[in-house]
Amino acid sequence: MIHCRKLAENITRPRQDYDTRLDKIRLGMNERYPAMPVDIFNEIMSGYTIQEASAYPEMKSVYDALSKYIGQPTKRILLSGGADIAIKTVLEAVCEPGSKILTCYPTYVMYKVYAKMLNCSLRGIMPDANGCFDIHDVIAQAKQTTDVLILANPNGNSGFYFTIDEIKTLLSQLPSDMPVILDEAYADFAGIDASGLLDEFDNLIIIRTFSKNIGFTGLQIGYILANESVIEIIEKFKPTIELNSLAARAVKVMCTKPDLLKRLVAETISIRHEFATGLQRLGFDVIEKGGNFILVNFWDKTEKIIAAFDKENIEVKSVTAPFDNYFRIAIADKDTMDFVLQVISKA
Repeated sequence: MIHCRKLAENITRPRQDYDTRLDKIRLGMNERYPAMPVDIFNEIMSGYTIQEASAYPEMKSVYDALSKYIGQPTKRILLSGGADIAIKTVLEAVCEPGSKILTCYPTYVMYKVYAKMLNCSLRGIMPDANGCFDIHDVIAQAKQTTDVLILANPNGNSGFYFTIDEIKTLLSQLPSDMPVILDEAYADFAGIDASGLLDEFDNLIIIRTFSKNIGFTGLQIGYILANESVIEIIEKFKPTIELNSLAARAVKVMCTKPDLLKRLVAETISIRHEFATGLQRLGFDVIEKGGNFILVNFWDKTEKIIAAFDKENIEVKSVTAPFDNYFRIAIADKDTMDFVLQVISKA
């Protein structure tokens, strides 16, 4: 019988236990709902040829397009199959067995899984009752037996985020050889972008995705930004080909529409605020920060509202401590959020 590597014996990775979620109003996993804009989907698919599907992806033109789109040289970019693979690749590149990784809890569950796989330890700083952190506390903790710092900024559970000035303060006070990884999956919805710090700090590594903002979740497209010498290190751990050919084409199409992403993000932020305000008017406790979602505590109405969600096939997600009584609801288009608010009001 084949035995598992000992360091992974206690890792459990369940498979999906559902046949489909496409019949639901999917507000539980922070996807763009109901979908990416139909025009960009049609353009991607109409130009996707049988030759492209049958050949290895041609990545140079993808890098050139993304470089122009984000204003960073190609040597500072490494594309990946979603932010998840980017996180795994970066940790593989910068961690040694036994490395001590620091983060802020609650956070993306795969940080812990990948730490175990790499025989590293992960510890986290807990937030205050409002889900907030003090950057000086993070700095003090990072100076104590920490080899790698990884922060979801904004946090995918609460939406809390550190400002660019706070990130600069953190980088200025930590050792220059300590990798500082910023997982910026939700950064657009907070209006932050740490890439301007790359010229000043060689130890900064930024991870981004096109899943949350434009809706390429099913295509799994992410990328890493770092100093040229750091990208050379991380690139040693990348797969042979970074993206499949359909995802590669999607990037090139998106990069021809520089104002599209800004418009979509602005719409989401506007709808997020309107939905949060509506919930507050109903008397619920709402946390609205920097993600494409809000947190809401339904208090004594929880059982009725969740039953109404089940009846209407609306998917939401419960949140871990310190938000045990809250539900995370992703922000969809205006019609959907108006309907969800109506369901809540009736319940």
